[in-house]
Amino acid sequence: MAFEKVVKVGDREITVFELTVAQVRDMAKAAEVDNADPLSNWLIEDTPFVVIAAMSSVKVEELDEWRPSEIKQLADVCREVNPDFFAMSRRISAAVEKMRGVSLTETSPP
Repeated sequence: MAFEKVVKVGDREITVFELTVAQVRDMAKAAEVDNADPLSNWLIEDTPFVVIAAMSSVKVEELDEWRPSEIKQLADVCREVNPDFFAMSRRISAAVEKMRGVSLTETSPP
């Protein structure tokens, strides 16, 4: 697997790179702040804009001018270059869902 990949999206040339562990931590902190914008978090499944920006040469604000199909194309390359990050994200989501299920069954009246 490459540590970075250059992709052409429309007329733009974007570099997508594999995050270091420190960059993943920084991105997680930035994502906490960005939770107020549902569009940025839900437009592309499992890939909020803050994640795309952290993994590429694109800034979050620039994505407002992109078409969803272009953002999806870039998100697909982010997933390709950062498979370990996305695997971790799926594990965390599964654990959260499992905890929600346990919590709901424990608090339900008989």
